[in-house]
Amino acid sequence: MSERLDYTDFGLSKQGGFLAVGKLLSCLAMNTPTAIAEANSKYVWSVGIDWADQKHDITQHCLTDGRYQTFQIGADAVSVRAWLKELKELSGPQGRAVVGFEQSRGSLFEMLREQKDWLDLYPLNPLTPTRYRQTFYSSGAKDDPLDSQLIEELVCKHLNRLRLYQPPEPVLCELDLLCQLRRKAVDNAVRFENQLRSHLKVYYPLVLELHEELDSTLTLHFLKRWPTLQALKRAKVQTLRSFYYQHHSRSQTLIEERLQKIAGAQAVTEDRTLIGPLVLSVQGLVSQLLAQKATEAAFDKAIQELARKHPDYPIFESLPGAGLQIAPRLMVAFGSDRSALTDPSQMQKKSGIAPVLDRSSQSEKIRRRWCRPKFLCQTFHEFAGCSIPHCAWAKAYYQNLLSRGKSHNTAVRALAFKWIRIIFRLWQDHTLYDDERHLRNLTKRHSPLSSKI
Repeated sequence: MSERLDYTDFGLSKQGGFLAVGKLLSCLAMNTPTAIAEANSKYVWSVGIDWADQKHDITQHCLTDGRYQTFQIGADAVSVRAWLKELKELSGPQGRAVVGFEQSRGSLFEMLREQKDWLDLYPLNPLTPTRYRQTFYSSGAKDDPLDSQLIEELVCKHLNRLRLYQPPEPVLCELDLLCQLRRKAVDNAVRFENQLRSHLKVYYPLVLELHEELDSTLTLHFLKRWPTLQALKRAKVQTLRSFYYQHHSRSQTLIEERLQKIAGAQAVTEDRTLIGPLVLSVQGLVSQLLAQKATEAAFDKAIQELARKHPDYPIFESLPGAGLQIAPRLMVAFGSDRSALTDPSQMQKKSGIAPVLDRSSQSEKIRRRWCRPKFLCQTFHEFAGCSIPHCAWAKAYYQNLLSRGKSHNTAVRALAFKWIRIIFRLWQDHTLYDDERHLRNLTKRHSPLSSKI
């Protein structure tokens, strides 16, 4: 096991350690040449924007004469467009500007994207300017105009370390937004389902015994019609039979079991002060779940119609376990520009699947990446998990890691790491996935997995 060092090993308190590091970085920053980098020579203006809901603080740096301008504009469209028009006039007909800001979604981002013919955009992770500020202001003081100045300084002096926003093609941009919004709808449905389950356990647990899937259309319409045990007891047997027939549950054995459970069920409580409020909440949750199911179906239809129009979709559709939901997300993750990704390690790092190394003196530790695009990382993680029951080598690799004491999530991330290399090659070569061909390659390379399949 690697040794973990502490600030006390150097005779410093934790606070003193942070201050010492801050001062060291400040000295390094002061010794950095302030000359504008060669990469910035094509720009006339360098701009830093500190975004807020009601106003935006802006710092503009003219790279030709060195003058600075710091001011505020409103967050409304009129104010932003007026400022962009003025900046364009200051830049000249052929001049370009580089803009750094903390947000990659929202109205400000959309208005900036419209000016891509003369603006280069660098969306920053909010932690980046925060940590940059803490380097020079260890007191923790924060001020919006100061943040805009530091963001401008970041894009002016460290442009080669930042990632330029590359707009995807419109189809993939729309598909990405559809997939993300669908995922949020699913998350909302899960939250509503958990609340519904919690309420039913208090006053109506019979529903959980009668139906395995709480979010099914059958269960939701059952609750909508009979929200309490007392209402269910008053229903006739033939009415219940007809209800199950109408909702495509026609197994006589299963229906008889349900009828027997209903006949023998006893109320958990008769307290109307408890049941009344819970029934109102259950009815609201049922309506929300039914609406969410309709929303998910609409998203699925739109995603499939759009994804099937893309020439790369068959590649991702051929992956085992990708299915109708994950295949479009994988296609969006890789995009269409083959020149933008030249090595699979770029995607492994960008997605947060690849681990990082923490090394200091004789201390060394490998851990997962903390700062990563959540939805992108989730896409590869979920695909790797879904591939296990559908792919022999993936299942063997996963089980081998579990037998070595790795946790489920660690094993799935390691499997996703392998899958990214495979998908990258398929994507670069415009080739469909062939499981038999991959197994032959494993045998040819004498991989330990080939003996476990």
